[in-house]
Amino acid sequence: MSIQSLRNRLRAKEDQGMSMVEVSVALVILGIVLSALASFLLTAIKAQTGGEARTRATQLAQEAVEQVRALPWERAGFYPASMATATSNCPASGAQANQPLVQLAALTPADARVPTGALQTRVIDTVQFSVLTCVHWEDDPTDLLGAADLDGTQDVKKVVVTVAWVDKGKPKSSSVTGRRAPTASEVAPKTGSGNNTFRITAAAASPSSGSLNNSGKTTSAVQFLATTSGTVSLAQLTWTDNAGIPYMLNMSVGASSNQYVATLPTGSGPFNPTGTTFTIKVFGPAGDQASQNVTVSFANTSGSMQVANAATATPNSVDIGASGASQVAFTVSASANGTITSGTVSYTTRTGGTATVSMVVKTTAPNAGKEASVTFPIGSGSFPDGADLFTVNLTGASGSAASTTTVNFVPPNIVPVKIIDATIKPGVCVDVNNPNANSAYSVIRPSTVDVYVSGIAATDIVKLNFNDDTNHTSVTATYVSTTADALRFATTIDTSWRWKGQVTSATMAVTATRPDKTQATTTYGFPIERKNLVTECAP
Repeated sequence: MSIQSLRNRLRAKEDQGMSMVEVSVALVILGIVLSALASFLLTAIKAQTGGEARTRATQLAQEAVEQVRALPWERAGFYPASMATATSNCPASGAQANQPLVQLAALTPADARVPTGALQTRVIDTVQFSVLTCVHWEDDPTDLLGAADLDGTQDVKKVVVTVAWVDKGKPKSSSVTGRRAPTASEVAPKTGSGNNTFRITAAAASPSSGSLNNSGKTTSAVQFLATTSGTVSLAQLTWTDNAGIPYMLNMSVGASSNQYVATLPTGSGPFNPTGTTFTIKVFGPAGDQASQNVTVSFANTSGSMQVANAATATPNSVDIGASGASQVAFTVSASANGTITSGTVSYTTRTGGTATVSMVVKTTAPNAGKEASVTFPIGSGSFPDGADLFTVNLTGASGSAASTTTVNFVPPNIVPVKIIDATIKPGVCVDVNNPNANSAYSVIRPSTVDVYVSGIAATDIVKLNFNDDTNHTSVTATYVSTTADALRFATTIDTSWRWKGQVTSATMAVTATRPDKTQATTTYGFPIERKNLVTECAP
């Protein structure tokens, strides 16, 4: 066969193309490859979505940590009014074991930047995040721990922020921890080798046991006495009553310069008949601290009925339908120091009236005859949106006693509040030539702050909190107009505002709140120009 003949035969075979079998095999292989590729792409998209939510949660947690770290030392913690909520929500075990929550002194007006201990809701790209900020005392190991730390000092404030969300029906969470140590100007440095011996050498209550009336309040005064190893600049007596409300009483100098006394007056309380722990805290002039607990046993000597454990609701947050009927069952209970013959629970209905239901007295141990409860089943009641006060009345042979608890009712289909954007125009510019006595520099031209929010009405509240030197911690923005997707609220930064020190940037926290307590909070950073003349400021 000649070479030309061979070429002709090969060319003829090429012209015939692929056979049907070859085409079928190729299609099957292609289908397998495409199916595997589609599965891979779907898995990658789901993983990316979940990863974005976790990244956003971590960012929210980090932002919240930095917000607390940016607060002045005396405002990094919880106000007394928030301690009950913080104690309920913030864990006291695990990494936070033996690390009490930081309680601040009360401040009027309160600084809105201070954490409340309550869950804050943020909705970002349809994902709802719950943000919880907790501030604990943490003992610095460099000056010894436990019993070896003679002054009992809690040296550092530990900020733990936990962000929770739901991903494909499964609960997820992310936590970030930061620490806030005081500067030398906030807390004077300690002197000595670090083994500080400043401490409380003796602490006692006189009498160590007291009597209570039928309201759980003291029938006589109780005096507390503390002796210290050195001079004290401030001494305080703190405690929490039976209703979970924290109290603080300053102690005065006693018979000698290192003795301090405080008197708990008649009518204080209510207290638990089983006993109450009081804490004496002393602060030395060099920043040293020490504390010691003193327990006082109280007894109900009036013979009358008294609440032993305040009323509680489990759970205390309940979903309701459009008519106010409960979507989950919940129980309200309370106990007394004597035998209960009957009990009732009263609450406000959705229409503003009052409803009363009977309680069931417990017949089995423990607390047989001394505890009563009522369970509201699914579909019961006509409850209002938001918080509702439940009043428990317990009656026995020795009289009656009352206690209250709050249940938060969550209505359906809550439209989230979203902070779309915030701008400051033309921008904050301060005069570097004329600081005041506090080393703060005045704004030399007004700027307009615009905030764009969706999910609220023009009559709802938008608050702005600035970290300036003129205490603008709760500025209300006024409704201006409505855009296609948001409402515009505005306020003005005028020339009475000042920023302290050599700052070149600042923060503004925006909080938008509806009457049903749904809210959103976002923090924005903005630059601060430092100029000699207003004409030098950027337009």
